[in-house]
Amino acid sequence: VRKPAAEMDSSLSYAPRLASPPLHGGRPSFPDEHDAALACAANRPKYSGPKLQTVARSSSEFEAVTKYFKSTLGANSCEVEQLERIDNNKVQCRLFRGSSEHTLMFHGCRTPANETKILQDGFQVQSCQSGGMNYGTWFAYNAKYSNLGYAFTDREGFKHMFICVVSYYYTVMDNLEMRVVGQGCAYPQWLIKYKSEPYPSYSAAF
Repeated sequence: VRKPAAEMDSSLSYAPRLASPPLHGGRPSFPDEHDAALACAANRPKYSGPKLQTVARSSSEFEAVTKYFKSTLGANSCEVEQLERIDNNKVQCRLFRGSSEHTLMFHGCRTPANETKILQDGFQVQSCQSGGMNYGTWFAYNAKYSNLGYAFTDREGFKHMFICVVSYYYTVMDNLEMRVVGQGCAYPQWLIKYKSEPYPSYSAAF
């Protein structure tokens, strides 16, 4: 039985509240791997932020999160250069004030500047072009979607992608591939840097 969503902070702008997660939308493709990775997001940040903490390769957190990422990437091979946990309590507290249940989703940035803004201030709907300005920010259920055209490549040849904790309830738009949520409904939990082999083109439309 799902717990009811917590009361929203009236000082922030949110998407409409749903009584339950949308039935027509997507779900994690690998539920066991998803749940193991999501469990690693339970610890609250120690810093007001932003601060990037490198996740040790020998840790259970690194194993669980990268396993889920690779499972949903769908590439022939994937080399993970680095996994960083984002500590930014100022941003994360907005999410936990407004929703009691969450899922993991993916978000890529086309430019380093956009990545820096998200690290500093989280997902700001008023400056978001992908979901629609003042409308919402999009997140993909699978890394495969974000990898194609949405994740920039740095000078060393590694792509960057956010692995995010996203509210189940406050949804502007939802389909089998992605979800658009309003302000304060998502947190960039990890930043992953990786290389992968190309695979056939993939697209989805609402």
